[in-house]
Parts: sequence; C-alpha cells; structure tokens
Amino acid sequence: MREVAVVGTGMTKFGVSEKTSIEMFSEAAMDAITESNLKPKDVQALYFGNVLGSHEEGQLGMAAYAAADIGVPNIPTTRFEGICATASVAIRDAFIWVASGFYDIVLVGGTERASVMGTPYATRTFAMGSDSYYEGPAGTTFPGVFGMLTHLYAHKYKIPLSTLKEQRLMAQSADGQFWRITARVPTLQTSDYADLCQKILDSVDDQTVSTLLDTPGVSLEHTGLLPLVETTQ
Repeated sequence: MREVAVVGTGMTKFGVSEKTSIEMFSEAAMDAITESNLKPKDVQALYFGNVLGSHEEGQLGMAAYAAADIGVPNIPTTRFEGICATASVAIRDAFIWVASGFYDIVLVGGTERASVMGTPYATRTFAMGSDSYYEGPAGTTFPGVFGMLTHLYAHKYKIPLSTLKEQRLMAQSADGQFWRITARVPTLQTSDYADLCQKILDSVDDQTVSTLLDTPGVSLEHTGLLPLVETTQ
C-alpha cells in the first residue's frame, strides 16, 4: 500500500444556513482544492457523505450533482451513509482507494442540512438511525440514546451528572480526577505545532490551575496533547 496524505481541507460555518447541502459542500470543497494547489480537473473521484438529504431537501443523487457543481461532472461519484460516522466512512474508503494505487486524488467530505426539517421531523428521521423494529417503537431517539450513554458514563466513572455537564472532568478514580483542556485552532491557520504545545502548557501552568495548586491534593501532570494534524479538521 502507498502512503496517503491529506493535502487540503475546507469547512463551512456550523449552524443554520440558507445554502443548499450541495452549495455548502462545494464551498468547502473549493477551499480544500485551493489549499492543495490542485485544480478541480485533477480530482479523479468524489466520495460524498450524506444521511438525510432526501428528507432535508427531497434530493437524492447528491454526489453527482456536487461533482457537477465544482466543474467535474464526468468523474465517478459515490454517496456514503453511516449515520454519525458518515463522512468518516467516506474518508476511510478514499484512503483505501488511494493507498491501493487505483486513484491518486479523491475529493471526500460530508454535508447535512438537518435544521430545515424542524425539530419534530428531525427527531423522527434521526431516530431512523436506531433499530426501527425494536428501538424506535419503544420511543428511542438519538437524544435519548446519547442521554443513556451519558448516564452510563457517569455511573462507570463515578462522575456526578452535574459535574459532567461542565464538560471538563473526564474520569475519576481512587488515584484522583482527570480533567480536559481543549484548544481549538482554525483548520487553515498555519501553526508551529511545538510552539502551540508550549503555549498551551504555559497557559495551563501560569493561569488555568495556578490557584488550584495551592489546594492540598491538587497536582498538575502533563501527559501529552492529542495529535494535531494541521491539514485536517
């Protein structure tokens, strides 16, 4: 297998949008193509992640329309659907095809416009991601599933729900509590990874927990940062 690289990325703003799913995908796609210093004509295939397009906008076959919208109507296109992992599944397949040598350049991403459905219909369609024979008729919805998982997580790691809502405490054991600090960096921002790591550590040491270090039983241990891949989101 060949080595595979992500050479360009793009992302639209999250939230309610007046743009169609295809328009949003095309906007992100062109940002990715521009960042990669490639041209649309260089793209050999398009892998398109979308779950609810037929419910959101009454549109099927979005992958082909997305390819046409960025000026490459004759390349092979495939739509992927894997519930919450939809675009990730598409990325996985793109990786496999490029690694195999069949393609050199694949454009891959995902788009959804669930807000246009309204809450009642969106709740119904999201529930279709659960088992429609057993879970759905029992009243299970995706918010319900996430709620049950939250309770399970709180019980397993002995974290009160009120504390878990703070979205900082990750786990609790006899050895102590483990907290999370998150740093978000714009995808297209050029960053020095080592410098960024040091700035985060300096911030944690000097500001975030400096007052806590005076509290008995509180200590600061740096266990590493999650890997940052600057060309992916």
